[in-house]
Amino acid sequence: MLKTFVKLVSISVVGYLLTACGDSESTKNNNKFSKNITHFADENDPDDRLISIDYDNMKLIDTVPIEGSRNHKAHSMGSKSEAAYLMLVPVESKFVTVRRLNTGEFVKKIRLPITVRSAGAYNKKENLMLATGRNRPAGVLINAELLEIVGKAGFNITCNDSVPLYAENDTRELTCVTPDHGGNHVTGHGVWLDSQRFVILDRANRKLHIYQIEKKSDGKTYNTTLVQTLDTDTSLHTMHKGVGADQNKYFYAVSESSGADGNKPSGVYKYKLEDNGTLTQLNFLPLGLDNGNKVGVNSHHLEITPNGEFLYVPVGNVLENGMLSKGGIFVVDSKDMTIVKFIATGDGAAHVKFSKKRELGIVTNRNSNFVTVLNYINHSHVKDISLNFTHEGLTPVFQAHTGYVNKNGDYYYSMWVDGGVFFRINLETLELDKSVYVGGTPFSGSYYPVINPNTSLPKPSESDGYDEIFPDWSL
Repeated sequence: MLKTFVKLVSISVVGYLLTACGDSESTKNNNKFSKNITHFADENDPDDRLISIDYDNMKLIDTVPIEGSRNHKAHSMGSKSEAAYLMLVPVESKFVTVRRLNTGEFVKKIRLPITVRSAGAYNKKENLMLATGRNRPAGVLINAELLEIVGKAGFNITCNDSVPLYAENDTRELTCVTPDHGGNHVTGHGVWLDSQRFVILDRANRKLHIYQIEKKSDGKTYNTTLVQTLDTDTSLHTMHKGVGADQNKYFYAVSESSGADGNKPSGVYKYKLEDNGTLTQLNFLPLGLDNGNKVGVNSHHLEITPNGEFLYVPVGNVLENGMLSKGGIFVVDSKDMTIVKFIATGDGAAHVKFSKKRELGIVTNRNSNFVTVLNYINHSHVKDISLNFTHEGLTPVFQAHTGYVNKNGDYYYSMWVDGGVFFRINLETLELDKSVYVGGTPFSGSYYPVINPNTSLPKPSESDGYDEIFPDWSL
């Protein structure tokens, strides 16, 4: 592949001189990025970067060096239609950095007592981001306007078979290990059940810790109270809300499988959020066929078909009669929680994005050099589309976590991670039609059809909130 790597490094002096007290009016109105933009975090240490691409015109717009080790995530801080800030998450550093969504300029650094696994869970009513730990099952609440920590939870949770599970007091230093498949992140992706309750997915202890928030008398910070604990078969990677009328009522979650405990397969949970706020487990479906002789393992993110009728559950691999083979999609009826079909795809099947217009599901095969296209109406294999990009040997993961189908349903976008190639697939012809070389290992990005930041936001707080929320844990 011809690699024309135009490295557009733009370090704005104005951006780096901005203080937490706020930015000038000219900076607020300087929309370098206005529409059809994707921001990717490149975790290729020591050259971590924010990569900004015009995906409609398939052009690299800018790259900016960013602070921290292994910047894995680039989260919008708020609803994408009006978010003003972008949070960069270096998973091996105890801080996150915040940049302007419409310019990429640096705004603020927020210190943390944890390394962060993920921070994309957003509570619109309270305007809070939930960041959960990579090294321990704990989390912090960050105000998406003031850009400061305003609450904490889980710092008394123990791990590594410690008893009791909840210590009497918070502990500053704790490093946990995960017994199951799914990597070394101690928590899964955090989730808000509603505006007052959130979940820490504890992969070390195979638990769900559910907390309720209450704003303190200062009108800014929050108390968090543990209200429920649920067991899981193996660790959970993420939870998804239902769609349509089920959006605020039902939740689905994927267990990741385990090589311990008799090679437990992956499975799918269905939960119901009761009127009193209790989360009730309705079903647990192990992902297996042929009387358990063929089971799914190494699961990742499930997705729900646009009509809400089916769960498409990727498994990275299939274990059949003791032999490991390529992964695929378990199609599950979302109502009665039965397996409808299994569709083989590729190694490391992990994510699905849907084109409602084309009635297609596009599967990310993280450890293969092709994406798989499925018809989600009749649950059939349509085509494998080759990605003939060069393997740089930088990472064993080849395709990004974050694929995207544009609003018209005509194109699928994603990133070849092992060397950094942003690519587009035409969903009418089902061919790879364009690509842009950016270099590095960009794992995760966020897509913005329109960037229209709320310019009436208050100035960010001068404090990052660390010393107020963790007064005895000086850095």
